[in-house]
Amino acid sequence: NVDTLIQLLRDNEPRLTAIDLRNIGVRAPHATGSDQSCFRELLDALKGNQTATSVNSIFRFLQSISEDDLFELFEAVGSLPNLEHFRLASSGLARLPLQVTNAALQKTRKLKSITLQSIHSKENVIFKTKSQRNTTDEEFLSFLDVLGHNLKESLESFTIQDLEDSFDLDALVAVLITLPNLKDLSIRSFSPMNQRLTRNSVTQLFASNSITSLALRRLRLGSILPDLLVNLEDNCILKQLSLEQNSLDFQCGMAIAYLLLVNQELEVLNLGYNMIPDDCGSAIIGALSGNKTLTSLDLTANGLALYTCRRIAHLLAGNESTLKQLTLNQNSLGDEGVVMIAAGLSQNATLRDISLAETQITETTCTVLTASLQTNDTLERLNLADNQVNDEGCISLSRALRLNSTLKSLNLFGNNLRDRSALELADMLKENSTLERLNLGNNSHLTPTAYTDLEQVLMDNNFTLKHLWLPPTVDIVMPNCSIPSFLRLNRLGRGALLQQLDSAPMWLEAMYASASDIHQLYFLVRANPAVVSWLKL
Repeated sequence: NVDTLIQLLRDNEPRLTAIDLRNIGVRAPHATGSDQSCFRELLDALKGNQTATSVNSIFRFLQSISEDDLFELFEAVGSLPNLEHFRLASSGLARLPLQVTNAALQKTRKLKSITLQSIHSKENVIFKTKSQRNTTDEEFLSFLDVLGHNLKESLESFTIQDLEDSFDLDALVAVLITLPNLKDLSIRSFSPMNQRLTRNSVTQLFASNSITSLALRRLRLGSILPDLLVNLEDNCILKQLSLEQNSLDFQCGMAIAYLLLVNQELEVLNLGYNMIPDDCGSAIIGALSGNKTLTSLDLTANGLALYTCRRIAHLLAGNESTLKQLTLNQNSLGDEGVVMIAAGLSQNATLRDISLAETQITETTCTVLTASLQTNDTLERLNLADNQVNDEGCISLSRALRLNSTLKSLNLFGNNLRDRSALELADMLKENSTLERLNLGNNSHLTPTAYTDLEQVLMDNNFTLKHLWLPPTVDIVMPNCSIPSFLRLNRLGRGALLQQLDSAPMWLEAMYASASDIHQLYFLVRANPAVVSWLKL
């Protein structure tokens, strides 16, 4: 309700710290003229607000709001005295002019983080519409000036995504590296076709004395990175590095393996979508046995196969690394490769999260994975999405989870599961009190029978599952399905409430009698101050 929002802004409601202006251009009746006064009231309320610290603005169709109103809106956002976090983005073909960004940033002085997505740049003609114009050199220089002067001392995080080829990234980097408190920097190009940063810019970023998290995505840097990566040997500041989709080749892969041997500061490394060959992947994994800091490694969509799998199995079985999260999605590992990894998992005591989505797993592999889950007591998240686990594999996993007391998340999205799998999972949930997230989406063969089985176990037996994804089924009308409400109640702490009967006997009685009206019960629980306070929400 816009009137309620305006009143909360005027009253400086202390709980109202984040404002979401998402798609205001799509639904804004004020843009047509009849409710212009409401829009003016919103602007005035924004200008006088003292509590908001975060603004999220996402636009899809700019033609539904006039250019003058758009600039006034962002001038009002920029005038918020305590604004610390600002996100401005457009989706689809609605590119935002850089001038709008300048309007929001010129007045603010406390901003700590900026996220810009699909921002209109100079000489952009691909996505320009009648209501949009190219950004001038003067506007671009004004943007750089705001970053380098107005926000020099306050800015800690800067993200800019989906940039057209015309955006001068080298000039932007030259300003960003002068910011003394900048810790988090992420740059992603719209197209991976051309190299977007010069060797000098990357060298300066790698030599930064403040940046602890650096993401350079889709910039096609493979040809200049091999020797520059070696220069990170002495970097004691950088903790997180993402080089996703940069056309990294054999030389880059070997340079990364060397880096992991000598650098003892890096904690998170993302090398996804680079087609790094299998022998390089093997070298990178081998380097981890001597590395004592890396906790997360993402190798999604590379050319990994059996050599790398063999190294991973050896690494996991020997408990020789600090790795806690490993992502191998979209690699052609096959049954043989995953069986090797599963054998290593059975002896591992360090890994918490492994993702094997779209790695050509079949139900055969699940037998070995089942054995791993029965002996492994540290793994918390397992992602097997978009494989061919099928019913037999799912049944095998379900039986293992009856005894497993550590796994909290299981993703079986897109695995050709049928009602037999849902029934076995429902039986498992009667005994398992650890699993909190279960994804069964995109399994189109599931019927209403599967929903009924899961609904029954959530009503009577399971109080710990908090998130459950199911495929849309034409025979199920979700407003009449109680699964979402039981999950919400579990997130509210239904299990703890039931364990202390004396605290709320009336709620206990209501829960057992609420199968026909679980939705109403959920909102009653949320609305009851005593219960909400008891649950410490």
